[in-house]
Amino acid sequence: PEGPVLKVPAPVVSRVYQELSNGMQAYHKAMMVVIVPFPFPFAQMLFYLLGGFTLLAPFMVLQFTRSVIFSPILTFVAVFGYNGTDYIAKEIENPFGEDRNDLPLLGMHRDYNNSIRELLLPHPHLGSMGQQLREFI
Repeated sequence: PEGPVLKVPAPVVSRVYQELSNGMQAYHKAMMVVIVPFPFPFAQMLFYLLGGFTLLAPFMVLQFTRSVIFSPILTFVAVFGYNGTDYIAKEIENPFGEDRNDLPLLGMHRDYNNSIRELLLPHPHLGSMGQQLREFI
């Protein structure tokens, strides 16, 4: 064979292939999040139920507490909580994109590539885990 050849024990090579397989599985799971849309009828049902809850909650809380002071406070907390949860669910429904609350994929990809590039250096910088490993050895 031409050039330097690395002699790696079989368990290490099998672990490399296992990690490659794990990476492909994670990639396919991420693609499923992007490809499979949230069911439209379910989204419509949630929208109308939340609207009904928002309209009926003040009357139900007033009937339950019979207090002019606590009714608006409890109603606000309940309605705000449910509407906030709905908004958050819509915001994180698809975390891959260019929106403000999406994952920073370009930065994460750049960091990953830099880490891979550092492994090719004669003396790679291993970060904090590498420092702990050196201290352990």
